[in-house]
Amino acid sequence: MRLSYMLSCVLFLVSLCVANVTFGFVCPPTVPVQGAALPHNPSPIFPADNWWNQNIQSAPVDPNSQTYINFIGGTRSLHPDFGGEVSPGSVAIYGMPYAIVGGSQPLQAVTFQYWSESDGVDYTTGQGFPFYPIPLEAITQAHWVEGGAPANVDQRSTSDRHVLIIDCDNEDVYDALLTVLKKMDIRSVHAESRLKVASL
Repeated sequence: MRLSYMLSCVLFLVSLCVANVTFGFVCPPTVPVQGAALPHNPSPIFPADNWWNQNIQSAPVDPNSQTYINFIGGTRSLHPDFGGEVSPGSVAIYGMPYAIVGGSQPLQAVTFQYWSESDGVDYTTGQGFPFYPIPLEAITQAHWVEGGAPANVDQRSTSDRHVLIIDCDNEDVYDALLTVLKKMDIRSVHAESRLKVASL
């Protein structure tokens, strides 16, 4: 998996877990749903002794810290960016939206351009098998896919077109990118994930 992808997933999962100490997702009352409140009380991402969970308050400051801050910009702050309308009522969105599905969401097979780098594939044939709980709403409704346009609009030349899905019953996070969905013909350049929240 690519480092940038892994980092984006880790940051997403960290944002799910901030300030939560109990275990187990609580699904929204109705699923699938796009952009709902994140599931409550997610499982821990890493074991307690993992370096991501270390208290760094008394750690020495990196000698290049100010260089990093200057490069990023001292007035900018880090914030999760999971989609918002570019303007009120617009189809176009910024950031990466997410969908929440339940464990009974039907799994879809995906056809890949780079199947050897993807999950949900028979690596002996390169054929996808039912693996991704992609909601059918993502095909025809706005705001389910990165960029905002429904997935039946091919915008792969101008956008990554991520489909980010949280299975709140099984505590899995899925991500596919450069996605075009037409009826049940689901095509993606990569589908690089199923991350088990409790086992990273």
